[in-house]
This record gives sequence, structure tokens and C-alpha cells, in this order.
Amino acid sequence: MPTIRDVAKACGVSAMTVSAVLNNRPGYASTETRQRVLKVVEEMRYQPNAVARGLTRRRMNTLGIVMSFEGKLSITADRYLSPIIDGIVAAGKSCHQRVLVITEDHWEEVQENLSSYLDGHCDGLIFILPILPEGAFEPLMKRQIPLVIVGDNRPEAGVAVVDLDNVGAARDAVRFLREQGHRRIAFLQGDRFLLSSSERESGYRLALEEGGIAYDERLVVPGEYNARSGYERTQRLLSGHPVLRPTAIFCGDDSIALGAQQALQEQGLRIPEEMSLIGVNDDKEASLMQPGLTTVRQPLRLMGEMAVDMVLAQISRAGAARRKILLDGELVIRESVGPVPRSLTP
Repeated sequence: MPTIRDVAKACGVSAMTVSAVLNNRPGYASTETRQRVLKVVEEMRYQPNAVARGLTRRRMNTLGIVMSFEGKLSITADRYLSPIIDGIVAAGKSCHQRVLVITEDHWEEVQENLSSYLDGHCDGLIFILPILPEGAFEPLMKRQIPLVIVGDNRPEAGVAVVDLDNVGAARDAVRFLREQGHRRIAFLQGDRFLLSSSERESGYRLALEEGGIAYDERLVVPGEYNARSGYERTQRLLSGHPVLRPTAIFCGDDSIALGAQQALQEQGLRIPEEMSLIGVNDDKEASLMQPGLTTVRQPLRLMGEMAVDMVLAQISRAGAARRKILLDGELVIRESVGPVPRSLTP
């Protein structure tokens, strides 16, 4: 039996356009495109989803989680996705909502297939860490589709978001290092295409400014949110003249810190006696590191729970306010941060 995607491919248009034509929505397709779609529908004997046709105005009591899962081995083991999904499932269950997990290899495929996710399957959608261009959600917003974005504080007005206050989390981490006397604080960034990385840099710079510490671009090293990147960038920092070395490293997340720790230990540098280390997330590995990693805990499960509350509010009340909620992180103090080594104290 042909699907809406099959029709879209045969017509050379998106599935969303096919859906708009079949539901007679004005403004989504030209007369020529509409005629072509209807012709292909007839030729392929496509039958729109019976659930969507018969229950378009009824609740399915199902929420869709939409995410890209390219290259990942396990959703349940993923340090970021897993607790968020746990929160969504638990909150959904308490509200008598089923949860449908929708994954694609690439976010471009998500954008192409958005309409099929709503074809009688879900009442609303929760997007986790969407890597989509600005304006990608406008078609759904125009249709007043209930949706919430988790983990990406997008700049578009009117899009519901729940995320960590990344600026505040970085500010708290660097402020704590400052309080231990550190003034040469390096920052190992995350992926540049993720807004969290630039937001955490803003918090880093703000904390330096508050402490009267001049920003030094040599101490800010771009990279990725993974241990290998943390390892390589820490080696780079250590290869410079000892006088120019930092006394503390703020890592964009805990996986970066894990790689940084390995590089420091290979160089024979003791943590925190000779170099302090701090991260963001509070991954399981953070407490198992030796010494234990000081970090800023993300309220990931709470983010998932709040996303359910926000999307259900939109489902229950058309036109409900779409808020942007940024949650505070929690500083978790362990053994990886200490005072500046005495030999470097003025």
C-alpha cells in the first residue's frame, strides 16, 4: 500500500505539501501542483490514513518524540537523550498519554517528513535538540500544531522551549573557579553548530568580566562535545610555554572533561593540585572519575517532564502561550577543583 511519502516522491514535492492538498489547505500549493498531486494520488490509489480521516478532530492521547539518531548505538544509554525521554515517558504516563518515538538519521529528513508524523498518529510533538534552520517550524506554527523544543533555546518568537540556562551554568562554573583563586581559566567549547556552545561561552566571558579578568582568546579552544576532542585540545593547551598554561579548565560538558583528564594524567599533572577541572551535565561517569568531577548538573529529566506539561497545555487550549523556560543548573562539588597551586599564587 503506497504511503504519503511515496506520493510525495512521485510528485517531486514534500509530504507536507501532499498532506496540505489532501486536506484542502489554502496557500500551500499552486493550482498546477495541486492537480499533479491529485492525479498521482488517483494513479497510485493512495488512501489517506483512516485514523487521520475519521478522527481529525479527536484526541489520540499520544505524544510524539522527534529526534535524529545518526551514529548512536543506544537511545537508552545516551547520556543526554535517555533522562529526557525518561521524563517524557513518566510525565506522559501520569497524564494517560502514550508516547511515540520518531527517529530519522538526519534532521533534513525530519523536516521533509513532518506532516507524516501528524497523520493521525500524534496530538503534539516534542523535538529533542533539533538541528534545523531558523524558520523550520513556521509551517507547524501556522497550523497551530502543539509542539515543544527541548535542549535548544531557538531565537524564533512564539516557539515553546525548555532548556538549561546555559549562560547561567557556565557563569556558575567559572565563578566557582574564580573563588578558588584561578584567573587563567581555559574553556574547551562544544560543537559550534549547537547554540549551547555559544551560550556557555557567553557565560564564561561574563564570569571573567565580573572577576575583572581579561578575556584571552588563546585560552578558548573550539572543538566538539566528546572525550577525544577534550583529550586533543588539552594536549594542545599543555604544549605551550608553562607560564602561559591555565591553572583551571572549564569543559563545555563532562565528556570533554573525561578526555581532558586523560591528557592531564598522561602528562603527569595532578588534579586538582596542579590543574583544576570542571564540566557540565553530571554524567554518570563524572562521579566515577578519579578524582570525582566537579560539574554543573543539568535537570534533564525535569526538562522532559516540563515539555509534556507544555505541549499538553497547547493541546487542551488552542492558542495557549508558548513560553521559553530556562532551568537553573546545580553546581555539584567534587574533588577535581582546588585552589591555585602555591607556586603560581602572586
